[in-house]
Amino acid sequence: MADESTAQQESQTRWASLLGNVGSAITQFAILETHLLLLFAKALDLPPATAAQLIQPVRNFSTTLDIIDVAVRHKLRGTQALSYWTSLLDYVRELSGDRNYLAHSPLIVDRSGEKAKADHKIGPSIASVLSGEAARVAPMSLEEVTQIIADFDQATQFVMDLQFALGEPLPDRFSQPIARRRPSRGIRLAASRPAPPPRPPSSRPLRDKKKERGEK
Repeated sequence: MADESTAQQESQTRWASLLGNVGSAITQFAILETHLLLLFAKALDLPPATAAQLIQPVRNFSTTLDIIDVAVRHKLRGTQALSYWTSLLDYVRELSGDRNYLAHSPLIVDRSGEKAKADHKIGPSIASVLSGEAARVAPMSLEEVTQIIADFDQATQFVMDLQFALGEPLPDRFSQPIARRRPSRGIRLAASRPAPPPRPPSSRPLRDKKKERGEK
């Protein structure tokens, strides 16, 4: 009975931690969006309130990034900082997918682990389940959500660094692409896939009987 009680307490603690981390992740991404807006304002030499009025009607985050990209590229013309910005833009676009996953996926109890022990995870989304795409999406663990929070925080710092440096002679470090704290999602997924089975040896080619007999 004591073991069951301990297991239940551990399960509830993990559930609460997962809920708290999801909230922290979404909040951190909102902070990232705030600094992207401030970077946009700095790039156009506009008051933040005016920049916000320009961006506010845009409901799609991808389109918002496209607009910010135009402004920042214009501000960076004639500098060596384009590789920094384009790599950061790619990073933010990728992370926005993680944010959407967290915001639109339910918490589930996953019993697919060792000895069918219950574990709390995020997703997949209801839409992916109903559409039959759920099998292609792995539920997100508490540990992965913790990593994503750190990713959001790093991207925010990159945006803030450029925001504060914009308009001044940019240090040399802005002439290089950003250094992510971990590989991109695509690289991580590729590394986690099992290696394909070895291909069977190819059949030996049929020998030319005439050549073997020395005939032409």
